[in-house]
Amino acid sequence: MWRRLRSWQGIHLERARDASARVVLADGHIGFKGSYGAALAYFHQQTNARHAQAERAVVMVHGLLGDSGNFELLSRALQGQGHAVQHFRYASCKGYRMSADGQLAQLIKRLPPRSAIVAHSLGCRLAAHALQSASMQPLKLVFIAPPASRVQWARRGNKLGPVRSFLGTSLTDLADHPMPMTGLRTHDLLVIEGRSDGQRSDGWLTSQETQMAVPHKREIVQASHSDLTHAPATRAAVLKHLEGGDLSHDQARRR
Repeated sequence: MWRRLRSWQGIHLERARDASARVVLADGHIGFKGSYGAALAYFHQQTNARHAQAERAVVMVHGLLGDSGNFELLSRALQGQGHAVQHFRYASCKGYRMSADGQLAQLIKRLPPRSAIVAHSLGCRLAAHALQSASMQPLKLVFIAPPASRVQWARRGNKLGPVRSFLGTSLTDLADHPMPMTGLRTHDLLVIEGRSDGQRSDGWLTSQETQMAVPHKREIVQASHSDLTHAPATRAAVLKHLEGGDLSHDQARRR
């Protein structure tokens, strides 16, 4: 597991360094440069500024060791449908909850009507925490591979000093706490679950670990955890949900 985490770290660390060098200060949006994984380092970047004040805003929240590049294809598809796409970046290791309790919650409160949040993996937890403190109109939510319960690999990794030191509070949260659900009940939630190699798992999360204790719609996509955000079936499901798709609550449709 440690070798797999180190490989994952190397890929995303390079992406994070590149992204850190490209931080843009837009109107009212502040970016803080800092070492990846250090205490709070995030930026909020609008990718199509001409829709800045329009409805149909979509905030995208990446996962553990991820970045906005994970949503590149999905972001383009959403913009093509007229959505104003905004990316929320944060330090996903040490101090990641500082983002949820502060900046992301404030961003959510300022969203115009008919907005949505699309999150992947740890980003789903971040959004769930933020929605507990952000009182607003119902949103469209898409949680891609959400770690809803205590996660088995995180519980094992939490016992290993190097893994615990590197992943910090995000690992502790995944290992010891379920996702908060109270802030999700008033929103229209779609869960996208991955399946890899014919297993009831996406390689990192089991099907059981993605089960949400709130009403939701569910789509099953044949892709691994890291490939889910790029999968054509994921893009189709997200676009359908944001346009008012007809998937029934708590009903999984297999692809």
